[in-house]
Amino acid sequence: MKLETSIDNNPEKNIEIKQELIQRKLQKSGLNANQKHILKNKIAGDKCEEPYEKVKEVYETLLSTPPKEDGGRNALFGFYYQFLVAIDYIIELAEGKWSFMAFEIHDDIVLCKEDEDQDQSCVRFVQVKTSQNPVQLYTSELCARTNKEFVFENGKKGLLKINDSWLDKLFLNAKIFENSPKIVQQFQLITNFAFHVHMPKKSETKNINHYRENKLFSDIEIKDDDPFLKHLSLPVFNNEGKEFDYESHVNMSVKELLGRTQILEQRDHLSSYRDVIRTRLGDLLSKKLKTEAGATIVDDDINWLIGEMIANCSERDDKLVLFIDQERAMSLEKKLLKKAITYSEEFSEVAGNKKYIDNAFDKILHEVLNSKPEHSENFEQIALSVKQKFYNYIEEGGTVLQLISRFYEGREESIDFHVKMHKSLKEESVYALTVILLLLSVINEEVYFSSKHKDILAKKVVDSLGGHYLTLLKIKDDYYYEDVVKKLNGIITRLHGSSHADLLLMGVNTANKVIIHGLHYRFDDVNFTNSHMETISLEKPIIPEIGRSEESMNEVNYKFLLIPWYVVDSKSSKLRQDNDDFLIFKDRLIELWKELNKEGE
Repeated sequence: MKLETSIDNNPEKNIEIKQELIQRKLQKSGLNANQKHILKNKIAGDKCEEPYEKVKEVYETLLSTPPKEDGGRNALFGFYYQFLVAIDYIIELAEGKWSFMAFEIHDDIVLCKEDEDQDQSCVRFVQVKTSQNPVQLYTSELCARTNKEFVFENGKKGLLKINDSWLDKLFLNAKIFENSPKIVQQFQLITNFAFHVHMPKKSETKNINHYRENKLFSDIEIKDDDPFLKHLSLPVFNNEGKEFDYESHVNMSVKELLGRTQILEQRDHLSSYRDVIRTRLGDLLSKKLKTEAGATIVDDDINWLIGEMIANCSERDDKLVLFIDQERAMSLEKKLLKKAITYSEEFSEVAGNKKYIDNAFDKILHEVLNSKPEHSENFEQIALSVKQKFYNYIEEGGTVLQLISRFYEGREESIDFHVKMHKSLKEESVYALTVILLLLSVINEEVYFSSKHKDILAKKVVDSLGGHYLTLLKIKDDYYYEDVVKKLNGIITRLHGSSHADLLLMGVNTANKVIIHGLHYRFDDVNFTNSHMETISLEKPIIPEIGRSEESMNEVNYKFLLIPWYVVDSKSSKLRQDNDDFLIFKDRLIELWKELNKEGE
């Protein structure tokens, strides 16, 4: 994506800024109707905001004060994650892979399907375990059995190991179908963290990958030195203090049970797993949508689906249980599809594109108004001009999807972001672009989209450093520097190989400046707190507009100055907090920008 800048006397700058600020206060303050009337008519000054501020103080204090215990919050986290796993299986239900799913009966999730060819049924018991620290490695929890105190017949007390480990609880379900040979049982443990199981050096079983890879639950071979087999074969008692062994209790050996077990370590934070579910639902619905845009799933859709599941619970023995069959799953799918179609139609319209832009600017100006009201008028003036640049792009036939595609992929064609990117991520992308343009407009006199570049997201800038293009490139957060080079190399190689006109606008002997958006991984071997120069050397193509001279070199060297935007982002936030005077803030930001543009020159 590229930007251009020049001095521009836009008529929208003549809008009464203070009036705009009052309107924004009214819209965003959360005041009641009476308080809004007082503020709008300037009755009693700003004192009308005091009740709201008092409530806000209580709210913020509650959030910032550490709670005495987290048991309830942890349980809520676990249940929410469990619902996400259930939705994952509802998708498979809608696809016809299962006959029904039960939730919170005998285990966290139970699934059943018929196998008409084999004249048998399959039942899968699923346990879901979560941690709010998914990067932590767990060791003994799978087979950890606890000691329970019992009073023996002679009146003495003693401790006995009972069968209450995670795997024990999962395998005890086998008792339900012990006398049903035509029902094949499977066992699955799903976690958002990983296990590390210590193995002796001479052990024939080197790791637990055979459980991780057991996607078919197909009686995998369990060696005698398997760590789970060794632990679960030790003497153990049940909760009543009676001796217990699996062979006599469930009619299956420990080896058989383990052979039908899969351990699925997803190692996901809640938000990232929710992203996975959005994509899966988007893929499912997109196959049935006949709109060009595809299907978008947002947080509200996930929460709506969870609400529908809870609403369909039925009482049984004073407890709630949920059964969902294929018919019910398809009914939920149809409701979700209707919501997705409505959204897709709205998004494809110009108004839908502008709404994304409006929301991004509203968010930024609201943040400035709350954190640094002294700067609000200055930012508002710049924002009105920058917003118009977005509007011009949309009104000339561009779309938000194209902007995001160019930002992420360096190509204008509309990759199906409605499937690959959910609504909140689209909003975050537009917000990120808005922040970049706004700060560049603070640094420079004017910034605008380049009409010459069609694939890479470029903007033309005129500032104290002279006129030049800036390319914007989005990288995933916690990136390594090598990720940046690899992605840029791929984009330039693609454009170069197709003799793309975008490359004709790039200087071969001068550095092309690229803003890298995203958070750099702080433990990376490469220090990316300053700009870096990179050269991409490619075999010179035959470009019709240029031709190839016998005297020309065989290679083309594209030079790039990679600018870490996270440095600008974090520094600007600090500068804004430290400086009440907007002009001082602007001067400091310009100094930083000049410093970042020096590297490699």
